Amino acid sequence: MIKKGIYLGFQIRGIIRLNNQKDYFNLKRNYNEGNLRITKDKNKRENDVKLLESIRGINNNDIDNDNDIMNSIRSLPRYDLIKSNKEIKEEILNNRVNKENKIYDGLILQYYKIRNIFKFFKEGLLNVWRVNRSLKNKEEYGIFSGKRYLIDYSKGYLMDGKYIIKRKDVNKIINELSERIQLMKIEYDNGKRDELINKKDLLINRKEFIEMIRDKDNFSKLPIFGILFLIFEEFSLPLIYMFPNIIPSTCILPGIISKRYYSKNLKGIEELKKLMKLTDNNDTSNDKNERECREYVRDIAMNKISAFSIDDKLKRKAVCHTLGCRGTTAAALHERQKILLVDDALIVCGGGVSAMSDAEVVHGCVLRGVVSPLGGHDKSGVAGLRQQLENWLVVRFV
Repeated sequence: MIKKGIYLGFQIRGIIRLNNQKDYFNLKRNYNEGNLRITKDKNKRENDVKLLESIRGINNNDIDNDNDIMNSIRSLPRYDLIKSNKEIKEEILNNRVNKENKIYDGLILQYYKIRNIFKFFKEGLLNVWRVNRSLKNKEEYGIFSGKRYLIDYSKGYLMDGKYIIKRKDVNKIINELSERIQLMKIEYDNGKRDELINKKDLLINRKEFIEMIRDKDNFSKLPIFGILFLIFEEFSLPLIYMFPNIIPSTCILPGIISKRYYSKNLKGIEELKKLMKLTDNNDTSNDKNERECREYVRDIAMNKISAFSIDDKLKRKAVCHTLGCRGTTAAALHERQKILLVDDALIVCGGGVSAMSDAEVVHGCVLRGVVSPLGGHDKSGVAGLRQQLENWLVVRFV
């Protein structure tokens, strides 16, 4: 029995004084349930400082820029290919001898714009194919090449002494990686690991992982969109704006982003406000209510609240819309939780947020439901989103 006046160090609250036996049993019960943990405070603080440096990418001297393991340019839209009206006009005039404006320049401008968009679509479709082929490439040891071991022996397919991983095994890979990371996090929190995650602990890097996840969604859309694109040609543009979910993520035009991601996100937050009875006409209260809803979504995304514990279907649907899940079922939400856990861990051990490109930061924030300028140094740009992504990882791991 621990008597009155004896002190114990707990990581969550620091030094705690036990005034009576009831306090002791309450602490013991919480510790047994995993809510509290006894650690070596000094070592844990030092490890947390190193972890914060990894999240922010402060010590990125060992990052090889020629062999990027964090970013996948080819699995995201190539917005650098889309030209503005000003750039197109300059191109038209540069191709003329007299450099004079013509009365029919408006029609020529529209023709060049459509041609430019078609070039963007063509590159996007080719990139979907390139990513898929790369994942199967045996010379480069692609994930689905039959030369890579990523999952447990019992979950692989034995063929000629090699463990073959197929495209249909993506969910098994996600489950295996998320389980490993959860165990590493428990060991780190209990002082059994000095480093949360090392590159050698996971047999995959972030570039491979996100390409695998994006390929799962994009490759299935390739035949439908490809046929639509070939048959209707320029008339396919209105259909794309009306049904943005039919196109691969590599072909999303800037104007469609708002409809496909941001509008659904804001709609989900507004629905959550109503369901959580947080609606208020006051501007200050409205900001507070939105922040509370986003914190609730974040806790669900980090699996602090189980996807299967949300009994209200409307509330779960709103959360799924905010996170941009493929469905609104508990299983779809749980899959997003596991994907985000693996992605967060691979960011930390791959060089931190500073090693991510602007496009990856924006896309990463969309997947996490962080699309509103709620903080950061630059509220209207990528810098603010980058700061929010850092904060997300700190809340997750530190």
